Amino acid sequence: MPAKPFIPVDDNPDDPAEGNTSYQLTAEDVEIINTVRTENAEADAFINNPTDCYGTNRMGNVKFRGTIEHWMIQYEYLVEHPFDGKREYSIPGSGPTGGRGFADIVNTGSSEMFEIKPNSISTTVAQTEVDNYIDHAERSCPPLTGKWQRGYNYPTKVWPHPTQIGKFLKVELAAEGVIKYEPIEAYESPYTLPVFMPETYAKKLMNFVQSLAQNTANLEAKIVMYLRQHPEMVTYIKAAAIGVVIATIVEDIATLGAGIADDWASFIIARTMWRLAAAI
Repeated sequence: MPAKPFIPVDDNPDDPAEGNTSYQLTAEDVEIINTVRTENAEADAFINNPTDCYGTNRMGNVKFRGTIEHWMIQYEYLVEHPFDGKREYSIPGSGPTGGRGFADIVNTGSSEMFEIKPNSISTTVAQTEVDNYIDHAERSCPPLTGKWQRGYNYPTKVWPHPTQIGKFLKVELAAEGVIKYEPIEAYESPYTLPVFMPETYAKKLMNFVQSLAQNTANLEAKIVMYLRQHPEMVTYIKAAAIGVVIATIVEDIATLGAGIADDWASFIIARTMWRLAAAI
């Protein structure tokens, strides 16, 4: 179902998330909002479908070990592959007890499957899991082209670590089908390291995001107005990986004590902010 066109409405002029309400959305702003809404709605049509052989909205608890790292990797992949990338792909019979299992990342265009693991987990064990998903998907989830295969196209990424201050998170393809992540020190990386968000920016963003989490009505309009009023944030967000933005925003919302039902809002806010900043 296509997204509803955006119509500028100030539903709460006193909402701190809207910033300076004297800013009026331009025709260009409205066009950007409508484009992003349409593209997001098309991608979400897959994510929100609860049936088998689709990506799902299966979340887990943000406070569990490894959850934020999984989110960063999965949602960054979804943003880079908005139509073919799927997370938590539901496959009948592939679960540990014979029920429904969920592959971490699937690309339906290239028929690739990936599992995400911390560096401490055996690569062989992880590949066995991928092969199990592939075997059951071949029976129950016919690929669009060719045959299901272990994922092979995943460039190495390095992001500021979401939970270990001062460290970085290295994410790389350890073997076909297996994406591994590990914390590293700056001196350990041969790659160009991303810059941590300056503390003054982080505080600004935290206050804004926490206001948004309390009231997501007119989300796109609030974000556009905020970004127009804080062009320095646009510059940072454009240069940042979506994984970094998600980690920052998820952590901010987690400090509110949000439950699992609210975790999905973390990604929606992060994705919308990143996409709108990129379009401005």
